[in-house]
Amino acid sequence: MSATKTDELCPQCSKIRFDEISFDTSADLPAWANCARHDFSGRSTCPLCRLIQFTIEVSADSPSNITSIKLRWESSDRKIRVLDHKTSLHFVREPSSTAAVYKVGLPVSGSMIDLQRARFWLDFCTSKHQACNLKTASYSQQGKTTELVTLRVIDVVSKCIAQVKMPCKYVTLSYVWGGVANFRLTSNNQAMLSQPGILTQVWMRIPRTIRDAIEAVQTLGEKYLWVDSLCLIQNDHSDMQRGIAIMDLIYENALFSIIAAGSSHANTGIAGVGSTSRIVTQRLQQITPNIALACHIDVEHLLKQTTYNRRGWT
Repeated sequence: MSATKTDELCPQCSKIRFDEISFDTSADLPAWANCARHDFSGRSTCPLCRLIQFTIEVSADSPSNITSIKLRWESSDRKIRVLDHKTSLHFVREPSSTAAVYKVGLPVSGSMIDLQRARFWLDFCTSKHQACNLKTASYSQQGKTTELVTLRVIDVVSKCIAQVKMPCKYVTLSYVWGGVANFRLTSNNQAMLSQPGILTQVWMRIPRTIRDAIEAVQTLGEKYLWVDSLCLIQNDHSDMQRGIAIMDLIYENALFSIIAAGSSHANTGIAGVGSTSRIVTQRLQQITPNIALACHIDVEHLLKQTTYNRRGWT
């Protein structure tokens, strides 16, 4: 969205000197403190007014009751905070270096998620964050130490269920089962599902959300995925109890978790992955010829009305 003569900042928004915002200091956002909400109403020609009005409408619990807002520059996250802890405005541009990857918002387009971009983020995280290094997980409970030694996983390359020794890189899936049939690991099919290539034969019996997760993990270049229904023997009480007892360790020590928060059941799929397309709703405005801002709504607010948020655990 480009700026035109009718897309010029209004006199009030023009007071904000975006060129004075520092990405390296804690300097406050200049010139704009408390502004009445009605100041934005009807200013359809001002791109920043439009963006702020949108953030209020989509993120406030009672937008009609808001009489004033305050914009706050947060240098640590390189964003402008609107409506405390709910919405922010991110500077949008493609990063020019790895050092800038987490300092700016990114333009979003297309019906599918850019998994190569996600792979770049993963590589950046694992190379820069010492806390992301693999380790053997354990915790003490009632004087006994429980350790995550081995783990049953989906081998997305060999397309079968496998047993791996820890520590090991793997991905977890968190999703909603819902009231649909879910193909499960049982004592009756365990030997069969351990055979390389077997998952291709039962592929369409596996719920779409799990199929999409398998494809995402494979595209990202990872090998192992943990999913409860296919990694815990569902008709074996002892196996289920052992798995549930260390569920926190399983998720805590994953390389990352895929959270299918937008899915209402296991056959919904993961929007933008595999066979499931997505609708892109990024709200972006060109503020000046060199600066674009996009509305970012905190994930906690987006999760409020989801089926995923109403589960027994997440």
